[in-house]
Amino acid sequence: MVDDEYLKNEWVKRKTFDRLVERLSPFVSGQSRMLEVGAYCGLFMDSAKAAGWNIVGIEPSRWAAQIAGGKGHEVTQGTLSDVASRLADPVDTVVLWDVLEHLEDPVTDLRILHSKLAADGTLCLSTIDMDGWFSKLLGKRWPWIMHMHLYYFTTNTLDDVLRRAGFSLTEALPYHHYASVRYATTKVAALLPPGLSNIAAAAAKLIPKRIVLPIYLGDVKLYIAKPMDKMRAGMPEHPPSA
Repeated sequence: MVDDEYLKNEWVKRKTFDRLVERLSPFVSGQSRMLEVGAYCGLFMDSAKAAGWNIVGIEPSRWAAQIAGGKGHEVTQGTLSDVASRLADPVDTVVLWDVLEHLEDPVTDLRILHSKLAADGTLCLSTIDMDGWFSKLLGKRWPWIMHMHLYYFTTNTLDDVLRRAGFSLTEALPYHHYASVRYATTKVAALLPPGLSNIAAAAAKLIPKRIVLPIYLGDVKLYIAKPMDKMRAGMPEHPPSA
């Protein structure tokens, strides 16, 4: 996957990850060895390292992994199942940002991460929430409905997925994305009827690019989970696919 547009908006995404590091601080120790699954171009790794965290990453996109590696980050190119045997374990924290909905078999991948996580470690992830007011309001026009999303969760179904992988969900929190007001207005314009859409799109072009705001529409959440020791003890070395 190659996405040059992502890099053009790097300055906005960095605000999202800087704030995310602040949100995670109560759950992550200062000397934590952290693994990011789906590290992409290393923007969260930038923020994590600035906070003093020892972070390594996995990224399937060769293009993105090379960009992250060019910044000095330790990123292994490949999928989780491809590189799991090469990971140094255990790690204290595993993070996945907007990744779980893309995985072909979330339960199996979470079980792999469970095996790589210290007994007192922490799993932190963000994913889409179909129970949010915004998703219910838009229905079939909800912008997160797309081919690249293989699974859609609610907090309850995610809790079930985590339990099947050996985790206990401890926190379900709002997840804020920073976005430029111009970009957000353009996206909203695309959801409006044709007449209003054209007006809103024209208005969006008048908004300065550098104005940004945190956005939370209830359809993406931050989840914190911990390994369940009893399930760890009884889990097979190579768990079957869900």
